[in-house]
Order: sequence, then structure tokens, then C-alpha cells
Amino acid sequence: MRRLAAALLVAAVLAGCGGGLASPVALKNHATRICRVTGRAINPTSTPASPGQLTAFLTVGIRNLQSELGQLRGLHAPSGEVGAVYGAALRSLAAELSALRSAVVAIRRGQDPALAFRTLQEQLAPLEKQANGAWQALGIPACLER
Repeated sequence: MRRLAAALLVAAVLAGCGGGLASPVALKNHATRICRVTGRAINPTSTPASPGQLTAFLTVGIRNLQSELGQLRGLHAPSGEVGAVYGAALRSLAAELSALRSAVVAIRRGQDPALAFRTLQEQLAPLEKQANGAWQALGIPACLER
């Protein structure tokens, strides 16, 4: 009898933790946790005052967002509309990372940091809007504008 109970318990645990698609609630909970950690890590304490500080600030942001994106990509989204919206959010975040990397490269190649930053802001605005719309639709406010 104990073996049967143990076998049923193992089967129940495995069924609940399978490698399949996650439920929308599980996706929301895991993504929220990931974004909260990243949000705390990239919360600026001061505005960069020099080109070197700006580059360092952006580099730290890139590293944190890259980690966040990797973790978010590791989550299993449900199929259907939730999965499609989640994929759109990840694509927007990946595009934001690309824009951040381009700004750092431009500054390191001698572009005026103020111009590079303005260009970055212009590139990020529509990407952030797309990502924020997706995160809002998914009910994951922790991943909004960081």
C-alpha cells in the first residue's frame, strides 16, 4: 500500500512539474520573479555625468537585461495567444538589447555620447512601447519599463 501511495505521489509531482508548456499563471509568476530581480539590479542610483560613466551604466544594463532575457527565454510559455504575446515581448526586449549594444559601440568609436544617447532614446521608445503592451496584456507589471 505504501509503495502504491509513493508511486501515486511521484506521478502527481511529475505531472505537475513536467517539461511541457507552462500555465499562464506559472509563466506570470516566474517572469515576475525574474523581472523583479533585474529591476532591482538596474535601478540607477544616479544619472551618468560623463561619457565613461554612461558607457559603464549602459554596459551594466546590457549585462543585466541579457541575463533577464536568457532566463525569460528559458520559461515555457503556453501555446496560443499567450505564447504569441510572450514571444512578442521577448522579441522587443531582444531589440532593446541590440539598441543598447549599438549605443555602447558608437560611443566607444568616438560618437558624441549625447548624440548616441538621444539616438538610443529614439530607438528604445517604440520598442519599450511594444514590450510594455505585451507585458501589460500578460499581466506581468514587474517587466514594464525598467
